[in-house]
Amino acid sequence: MFVPYRRNAVIPPQIVMPNVEYREPTRRTFERTPNENRWVLACFTVLLLAYVSTIPHTLTDADAGEFLVIAKTGGIAHPPGYPLFTLVGQALALGDRWLPLVTLVAGFSSLCAAAAGALLVRALAPLIDARATALAVLLAFLTPEVWRQANAAEPFALNLLLASVVLMASIRLLTTPLDTSIRSLVPPTAFLGFAFGLGFANHHTLALLAPLPVACLIRWRNHRAVVARAMGLAVLAFFLGATPLFTLLLANKSAPLVYGDWDTGRLLRHVLRLDYGTLQLSAVHSAYGENLWHFARGFPKHTAFIGPILLVIGVARARTWGMLPWVALLASTAFSGPVFLALMNIPSNEEPVIVARFFALPMVMCIPWLAVGISSISAALPRKFSRIFVLSAGVLLLGHAIVSRDVSNRADEHVYEMHVRQVLAIAARPTVQVLVSASDLEDYGLAYGQHVLGLAPHAPVVMLGLFHGPWYRARLATQLGLSTKPSETGFVSLLESLNTRVPLFIVDAPEFPRPALFARARPLGGLLVVIPEGATMPTSLELYTSNSDVLNELSVIPSPDRRTPLSGWEQRLLQQHRDRWREVCGSLREARHLAEAAACVTRGQAFDEAMQRLGTTQW
Repeated sequence: MFVPYRRNAVIPPQIVMPNVEYREPTRRTFERTPNENRWVLACFTVLLLAYVSTIPHTLTDADAGEFLVIAKTGGIAHPPGYPLFTLVGQALALGDRWLPLVTLVAGFSSLCAAAAGALLVRALAPLIDARATALAVLLAFLTPEVWRQANAAEPFALNLLLASVVLMASIRLLTTPLDTSIRSLVPPTAFLGFAFGLGFANHHTLALLAPLPVACLIRWRNHRAVVARAMGLAVLAFFLGATPLFTLLLANKSAPLVYGDWDTGRLLRHVLRLDYGTLQLSAVHSAYGENLWHFARGFPKHTAFIGPILLVIGVARARTWGMLPWVALLASTAFSGPVFLALMNIPSNEEPVIVARFFALPMVMCIPWLAVGISSISAALPRKFSRIFVLSAGVLLLGHAIVSRDVSNRADEHVYEMHVRQVLAIAARPTVQVLVSASDLEDYGLAYGQHVLGLAPHAPVVMLGLFHGPWYRARLATQLGLSTKPSETGFVSLLESLNTRVPLFIVDAPEFPRPALFARARPLGGLLVVIPEGATMPTSLELYTSNSDVLNELSVIPSPDRRTPLSGWEQRLLQQHRDRWREVCGSLREARHLAEAAACVTRGQAFDEAMQRLGTTQW
């Protein structure tokens, strides 16, 4: 039978006989669950098998392309640089002769996420029955919010592993008897400081768990000598864990992707994200509350509709832990969830995959409350029905995993890499000189194709999303052989000057209103080709022939065998290619080539059929 907590039997102080002094037991206040190791191993095995079965073998969305390029060539990622994760990526890149680099890095993420789930079973065992915790871990870690980070080539799964270490060390310090020796406090204190240091070198959201170490200080406040030594050890461990930050100073500054001007002593500014803005929690985009609403709306569905009930029961019943552990865990859950998501200012028009990455940590922080809810319900049932409840929970988890797998499966996501291959195959032609990209995902995808896949590595790419940075404009002037650095608002004049010499190949067109030069743009695959003024424009039939050749050789349409939904970014890319194809069909109709226009429309229906058949991942 599940029980929400177990304490050793002690005589309560209020009924101690006279002249008998009450003392806290010198042995462990909290017992461990029988078969705890089996549940830890079971969680790790199930999660790892689930994640590995869905890891990608081609480029995936969000910032994966950037991290993969830096793993291959060196460089510095966007703030705060993520040096810990990029160091791991560079080590894994040594094995890309046997497996694709994206598979190796995503496999590392799967290992981190599975280990995080297993550690949580171990961490919460002093407070909650291990079987209930294991069920809660599987419920949360098999949601799309966590699963899609567990098979991604990004630092979020590593962040979950560090969060699990923080929880384990903090709970150990909150449950260790106060009369224990300083020696028993050394390991959890060192792990706590070291994990926060590594988190500072990986992903700053780990700081949202700060209420846990604060609660540890409050609990041990009357033991000043112990606290002083523990604080010194924790600070030393923190700086040891943060040492990967200094590798940013040693990084290859001539690599393809280096964010910022590192000739001006940029380390502190870069690490603190002072000029980036995405997570500065400022009012730049006025998107407050939107991301919390998206998370809350998807939480019931992604936790098999039992998550909200278990959460409410768990928060209410977990007060039996004692006020300090309860408040510390509740505050950490609130900071990493409602507070952070409500203040996160990522704009509402951003890609859903960008926002959903930040849902993993709040989902994991719900696990203690979900576990208490499961334990409480099971404990309230007669023994016979308790076993039925556990069996039903297992069946529910199986169905939950099957549903989540379809949404989280990255193994079938090939549209992004096929799009990149198509663009760079066109860029490899002798007449192409300049590619222009207007979004981060296109920037990283093209860099991945050039420097990881080795496609058209010398074709220059103008990244309009970075054009506001003087360091990037200076670097671009050198790359394009310009005599002067373009001004911050001069990207249109730069494009016009380049277009006088060569065609411009626009990978992702800027937002409306577009510059006047786009009147000379013609579609080619997923691109818009801006023809130089005065050059001969292709006829509609020539346009149809060239686009048909591109579609025949490098189609981005998913294969008929695919069953998993499209990611949001894949959906957008297919819509982009479909819209370019429709422009070709429209030009044929305008030129009165009606038979070719009808054939063009018929062939273009393949885009709509694929999008309709597969649907889109919904968050």
